[in-house]
Amino acid sequence: MDEFVLMVFEGDPADMLVKACPMYAKYLHMTKTGKKLLYVRLKPALYGCIKSAMLWWLMLSELLIEDGFKLNLYDLCVANKTLSCGTKITICWYVDHLKILSKNEQAVHDIIKKLEDRFGAMRKSFRKKHTYLGMEVEFCDDGSMRLSVPDHIKECMEDFGEDLGRSAANPASKKVFHVDPDAERLSWLTIVH
Repeated sequence: MDEFVLMVFEGDPADMLVKACPMYAKYLHMTKTGKKLLYVRLKPALYGCIKSAMLWWLMLSELLIEDGFKLNLYDLCVANKTLSCGTKITICWYVDHLKILSKNEQAVHDIIKKLEDRFGAMRKSFRKKHTYLGMEVEFCDDGSMRLSVPDHIKECMEDFGEDLGRSAANPASKKVFHVDPDAERLSWLTIVH
């Protein structure tokens, strides 16, 4: 962190930290209600902090720009580079999850090596089907790509709380074209609120 950032541990986490490092016991504070608090200063970036995400973005984008990539003006988490052979390579990222795309496999391996030299080993997937940010991504032989989020859909169905086990050909009800002859006729100027 390049600025002064404080973090507070409350209750059990404060006790655990003091147990792990007894030298911090003198900094343990007790509130009037009996809650234990331990304030600490962050020196390195901590995963989950907004500032940490910005510092990571700066480090990654600087490395890519030094390697000849240009940041996309519409999405600063997308970088593009045209290789000397004319092939393009694109890197998209969300925090520390990267997606590297190019027809030139060697270029992909080269940038992965540069990234690993700078940031350490990365978990990689070169299969046609893999999971990225909770999405199942499949690259098809015809050049298309399929995205699905079955776990998210399942979670939504469970949260909905009603039986969604039946299927329908379309979202309309069976009565969509049923006309009630006794209903009041609406003129084309009628506005329904």
